[in-house]
Amino acid sequence: MLQDKLWRYRFIGLMLMIMLFALWTEGVSVYADSPSIQISVDDKPLQAVSIQKNGTLFVPVNAIIEALGAEVVYHGDTKTIDTRYKQKSLSMRVGSREALSNGKKLTLTGAPFIQNSKVYVPLRAVSQSLGVEVEVNADQSINIQSAPMNLSVQMKLPIMNGVDKPFILEHDGSLRLKWWYQDSNPYEHYTGAVYPNKQLLIQGFNEGFVVDRDGKHLTDTMTTIRSYPLIVEAIPDRGGYTVRFDLDDKSYEWKEIPLYIGEMTLFPMIIAETYSYQGPIYLDIKGNLIVLTKDGLAAYAPSGERLWVRSSWVEKGRTWSPFDSRYYIKGDDSGRIYLCYEEGVLVLAADGSQLAAFPEWSWETTVLKDGSVLWNGGLYRWKDNALVHVTQPSGGGKKGDYVMGTNGGYLEKRSSSIHSKLLRYRLGQAERTRGFSLDADSLISDEVGHTFISTNGGTVHGLEKDGRLRFVLRSDNAYGIPAKIIPLSKEEVVILDGNVVLSLETVQKQK
Repeated sequence: MLQDKLWRYRFIGLMLMIMLFALWTEGVSVYADSPSIQISVDDKPLQAVSIQKNGTLFVPVNAIIEALGAEVVYHGDTKTIDTRYKQKSLSMRVGSREALSNGKKLTLTGAPFIQNSKVYVPLRAVSQSLGVEVEVNADQSINIQSAPMNLSVQMKLPIMNGVDKPFILEHDGSLRLKWWYQDSNPYEHYTGAVYPNKQLLIQGFNEGFVVDRDGKHLTDTMTTIRSYPLIVEAIPDRGGYTVRFDLDDKSYEWKEIPLYIGEMTLFPMIIAETYSYQGPIYLDIKGNLIVLTKDGLAAYAPSGERLWVRSSWVEKGRTWSPFDSRYYIKGDDSGRIYLCYEEGVLVLAADGSQLAAFPEWSWETTVLKDGSVLWNGGLYRWKDNALVHVTQPSGGGKKGDYVMGTNGGYLEKRSSSIHSKLLRYRLGQAERTRGFSLDADSLISDEVGHTFISTNGGTVHGLEKDGRLRFVLRSDNAYGIPAKIIPLSKEEVVILDGNVVLSLETVQKQK
């Protein structure tokens, strides 16, 4: 009997040892054998091992905080970890799930712990408390954006986009919608400029209007944009093509035009209903046809006589060719011709000779009938054969110290004195996965260094001087066109997005 009892005790003891060993090995697998997830900050991989425990991802606090440029202090006597990043703070203690996030109590999903002399903390708590975005990539690797976010307020604005969804304004509590206007035509696309007397010129496809700083309509402008043909019929003939189109209720025709057949501009020409052709075409103030031919850009009088042809121009140290890349042809009532390339604008006289060049401009330059030019929120007018600045937005329409990253994925702010990177702001994963990118032409800063940029879907991001995300205005317009941004002062910015014009104004944050 005694031997039977001893055997049972030994069996029970053996089973307990097996169970304890199983639990211990399970714990080891959680800490050591789980595959480590690659962690990056601003797309730069860290030499740090992450650990997964009970569904929570832990990271070495020193590696993450230092990569962010934040502060971390570990108090060995109390085992407390204090972190601080741009007015944000998080205090944790090893072995405890209780924490303080920006002065408020927070329950962590897992308690910090020490392993191999390193303090591990839950990544989610760190990112949320310090206001940085964590992105999970397709390969399950993780990227942390160093630009902090604090968009605690979300507003549905009384403005609908092209797919009947409201504009959403996410901000840090410091903004309000001051005024807005939306045209009844969903296909309208506004641009604008600061006008004299602190007014705003809002310019549509054909007509514009002037408003004051409170959005009050003052007057319609008489300076409209010259029309150009959108659909052209070109039928092969013995000398090239017969070109026909209708414009402003009139019909036009030229014969034996040696058209250049290529893919050069943005609007199609339909040739004999069977050919596919794209080429620049414009009708000037005298009724002359301006069109790209095999010999270069040429002008033809209504009689069919060729008035001039140019195969290239040299201006501002650059050779401008009508064959190089896509461009619009625009013009004014004085006969000037504007070749608006993706990068740069070349202005020609009525005889095809060059007048001026603006390499920093783009095809989004707006030319009005009276010769006024709108670019980047500024208004230009001709004086003594030179375009001069009449008005400009706050900050002069400059881009600040930011440069664009690869494929419009991020902005980097650099020091002009030491030529080093100060910070990086990356477009969020949600927008990138939808095919959006930051648009370089929309980048603009105001007089105190607030910076604004639009995506190619019209969503506008506003950054503080130190790179913190101040607001996101989500329009998700249906046209894939960036918004125009005009800073009026350090307190106000006007945004033109499709058929919408709105003003955002700084207010005191609500406590």
